[in-house]
Amino acid sequence: MRKYKVLFLNSIHENVWGGGENLIYNFATHLVRRGHKIWVAGRKGSEFLSPFTGDDINLIPLKIRGDFDPWNIFFLSRFMLKEKIDFLWVNFNKDLRMGGIASLSVPGVKIIWGMGVCLPRTSLLHKITGRYLVDKIVVPSQSLKDQLKRFPWIGQDRVEVILNGIDLSCFDLDIKKARDTLFQRYKIDAKQTLIGVPARLVKAKGHQYLLRALPEVIQFFPDIKLFIAGDGPEKSNLEELSDQLKLGDYVIFAGYLKEIFETMAGFDLLVLPSVIEPFGLVLAEGMALQKPIVATRVGGIPEVVEDKKTGILVPPENPHALAQAIVKLLKDKSLASQLGRIGRERVEKHFTIDKMIERIEEMFGEMSANK
Repeated sequence: MRKYKVLFLNSIHENVWGGGENLIYNFATHLVRRGHKIWVAGRKGSEFLSPFTGDDINLIPLKIRGDFDPWNIFFLSRFMLKEKIDFLWVNFNKDLRMGGIASLSVPGVKIIWGMGVCLPRTSLLHKITGRYLVDKIVVPSQSLKDQLKRFPWIGQDRVEVILNGIDLSCFDLDIKKARDTLFQRYKIDAKQTLIGVPARLVKAKGHQYLLRALPEVIQFFPDIKLFIAGDGPEKSNLEELSDQLKLGDYVIFAGYLKEIFETMAGFDLLVLPSVIEPFGLVLAEGMALQKPIVATRVGGIPEVVEDKKTGILVPPENPHALAQAIVKLLKDKSLASQLGRIGRERVEKHFTIDKMIERIEEMFGEMSANK
């Protein structure tokens, strides 16, 4: 198979790390292992660039001021021309405008927009950039592809569904050791039951509905602990809501954690109460750890979690339904164990990093043939 030169561009702010950044990291590191040449461009000093520590991936720190910064556009254009870049993979609208304009003077380069959420808008600027600056849009679910039908200037033939994949080697952990370490670090009694939600603290993730569900769960399991792993703009609002509900003894706001897989390994149950969710990579990660899942029936989640087979799906924005599902799985340990086991099997079949990278390579080949 032909080896390609790929530049990833992501303008995420300096102190933010989310699913999109994790996905690019996986793409870049695994494409390098398969012999492709990779560059990663992002904000200088950003959390996004920090994990790329080896010499096999070339980093390009940028001072990103705006979408149409002439210096960055000129620099990226000259760089892609010099290195004969085959594909520019962009993340945000800003990246598409900056990288797309830079690519106009670079013969042969193809622009791929990796879209983890529905980013287009109906403004004239979005119509122009979405129509003329992008060759292919990659989305993680059929649900997100269907949402893009609202924007007729983005032809459905340019939208490719590639399921997110995970590196299963990262999840073959000593569960008991991970649990003991987590419980000791946060001074949790070993007899307590721990439910966890690993997600950025933004409204779309629906943390408030889980907090409102917790008092009902406590009636059945007074020794419960809710572990919230993540940071974000909703943190103060969620802490205030927790205080209002008198949940201070039951909730741990752990903040952003780099060792998130080891943390998740210590959960008894993983919950994702999203109101908007294009895919839900953390659900596949939880399933890889054989965790029973409670999540909402929104967006791409039903494409990841099979209701009543690998988890329980409930309507969004419904604390009572969340509480009922959580209580059901905590009461029925046999069912919880069964869901976790089948969830791992589902991940091995559909959501591995190798399957994802193989499909990306196929797409590269298809796009190159059309140059």
